[in-house]
Amino acid sequence: MTVMHLKAIFFDLDDTLIETSKADSLAFEAVKQLLIRDLKLTHHMADVVISYLRGALSTNPWDPTDEEHVWSWRQGLWQRVLERHCFQVCDNDTSEAQIQKGPMPELLAWKITVTFRDVRLRNLKMSTQTQYTLEQLKRRGILLAVITNGHTVVQREKLAVCGAYRMFEPHHIFVGGEEELAGRMQKPSCSIFERACMVLGVERGQVLHVGDSWDSDILGATAARLGWSVWLTTENEKVRHDVDCVPSARFISIHAFLACLMRDLDINARTACSFHPPIVR
Repeated sequence: MTVMHLKAIFFDLDDTLIETSKADSLAFEAVKQLLIRDLKLTHHMADVVISYLRGALSTNPWDPTDEEHVWSWRQGLWQRVLERHCFQVCDNDTSEAQIQKGPMPELLAWKITVTFRDVRLRNLKMSTQTQYTLEQLKRRGILLAVITNGHTVVQREKLAVCGAYRMFEPHHIFVGGEEELAGRMQKPSCSIFERACMVLGVERGQVLHVGDSWDSDILGATAARLGWSVWLTTENEKVRHDVDCVPSARFISIHAFLACLMRDLDINARTACSFHPPIVR
């Protein structure tokens, strides 16, 4: 396959184009400071409450029936956490009576929800370097798309604040939650990759997909028989051998991947040889 056969690149969003895990940590740190200020908790006690809030969000991030707005759902979820756990937490520095002088759980849950959402969104920025490289890829005629799992409202908020709508055509952005609402499936289902290929007008073998999730991105891209799959992961994380799947390449960051990609495209454009992203171990 010559370099001319690389027609499109599909990008995951979270912890690929944007550093969502880092933004989450910053958001929960802001919530922790809110708990310390409003409830007079110690740092240790606040950390305990944060662990409960994190756990609840991880387990039940949105209404499975999709009847309640996602942020209303999360406020109610965190209010129940506060009622169940927060007012039971005490140590030698803070008494139960002192804790209960703080805001009522409903008000505090609202403040936590607003703080978490706003701080996280403020920190979800696509780097200037990434944006520049995406523009260079478009100038070379390579089609770009985003394929992201998650709730429609949450993912669309992220896409808006990180500048994705400036980098990608609106109809080249595929949100897993919207696929499910339409009766289809999100990653790792082949259908979302196949639909993206159809919309962009490319063959599966002409597409490279890059993402950080082994289960959603690498297994999904491999099952869909895309031309390449690139795994963004730490150097210490091992390739799983329990399934017949080997990523075309692995990198520790989106910046490392894009730099290597551009370098190889430059070389291949001059020599007309095949594009083979290296395995970074």
